[in-house]
Order: sequence, then C-alpha cells, then structure tokens
Amino acid sequence: LRRDTASRSASARRLLSRCCAAGGRSGERLLLSPPSFDLLAFANGILGGLVGITAGCASIDLGLAAAVGVVSGVVFSSASEAAARWGVDDVVDAFAVHGACGVWGLL
Repeated sequence: LRRDTASRSASARRLLSRCCAAGGRSGERLLLSPPSFDLLAFANGILGGLVGITAGCASIDLGLAAAVGVVSGVVFSSASEAAARWGVDDVVDAFAVHGACGVWGLL
C-alpha cells in the first residue's frame, strides 16, 4: 500500500511540475510579447515549456519548474527567430520547440 501511495505522489509531482513549466511559459508569452496575439506561437511556447521540463520533471521543485518554463520561452522565441532569419523552412517551429527547448531541458 505504501509503494502505491509513493508512486501516486511521484506521478502527481511530475504532472504538477510540467503544468508549472507550461504555465510559466504561457505567462511569459502573454506579458512580454507584442500586443498582437499569435495562437501558433502561444501553443508552441506551451509545448516548449513542457519539452524543457521533461528531462528533469522528477527532481525539480515547482518554483524552479516555472522558471524552466519561462527560460524555455526565451529559448523558443530566440530559436524561432534565428531559424526564420537563416531561412530555415520550418513552418511549425519544430526545431525551436523540440530541438532548442529539448537541449535547454537537458542542461
């Protein structure tokens, strides 16, 4: 019975850290982006926060998870702008979300 409770607690902690990262990323996008709203960038920013927290979700505290989400947002925005500047044909920003935010999450 104790093992089952510990397993549930660990699963809940991982889920909560991922939500904090996604929430931190979406809040950063709303506060720091220009007045226009881009739904694709908003959704990709949330995904970037989730990708950034995935590697360490079991061992990162919730406040730090939100910070990882915010930094993932900066990494996503920078990588997306760099790919556009370099003429990379990536219409859904897959590199910025999975490549750049994934590397950030591993660091």
